[in-house]
Amino acid sequence: MKKAYRGQGIGAFSLAIEAMAASQLGFAKIVANAANHPDVGWVVWPKLGYDAVVEPDILLKMKAELDAAGVNYVAGQFRISDLWDSGHYDLWERFGCGCIMEFDLSSEESWSMRRIAEVISNEEV
Repeated sequence: MKKAYRGQGIGAFSLAIEAMAASQLGFAKIVANAANHPDVGWVVWPKLGYDAVVEPDILLKMKAELDAAGVNYVAGQFRISDLWDSGHYDLWERFGCGCIMEFDLSSEESWSMRRIAEVISNEEV
């Protein structure tokens, strides 16, 4: 999206409409390749509800700070949403990278659906 139009909630509302329609049609998830440029992918998309397992090499870069904060994690199972929920999303912003991300449509209670609802209600991102 052109910079002049960013920050107005257009992308978030578009994703919310897409997610609701896909969910009603019976889709379980939306899968996308989050680009390796922070303005258009791996940093922004999790804020909207996209999630992925944090790869072991990235998790290794976060290890010292997660250990110091007492965050429990298991390599191969620790997700971006776990960083968000534990208040350590800044580690993803510093050490993350482009990857395949999923938006979970399986339930209105999924982390993805709760996250996009929160974004829409707060008009953030």
